Amino acid sequence: MKGKKFDAHEQHFKEKELKLNKEMNHIKEKCTEINNENIELIKENEKLKNDNLDIKAKYEKLMEYSKLSDEEIKEALQRDKSLNQLTTMINMMPMIL
Repeated sequence: MKGKKFDAHEQHFKEKELKLNKEMNHIKEKCTEINNENIELIKENEKLKNDNLDIKAKYEKLMEYSKLSDEEIKEALQRDKSLNQLTTMINMMPMIL
């Protein structure tokens, strides 16, 4: 049979265990929240990287146009428009097939 002191110590350790388990669960929840936020930030970062690449491409194209005459700019715009239409058609091909 256990003594009163042993029971008191056992109760004390059970209370500490419950408290520590509660703290661990809280920390796990916080880690999950931080992980989810990190995932969202990674997605946003990828989107911003893609946006940045698009902007850089447009900037380069504008810089290219700035060196051309009016007639050359018209021809380049028409060429780019045709290229965009062709790309759109090619991208739609898998949907048709």
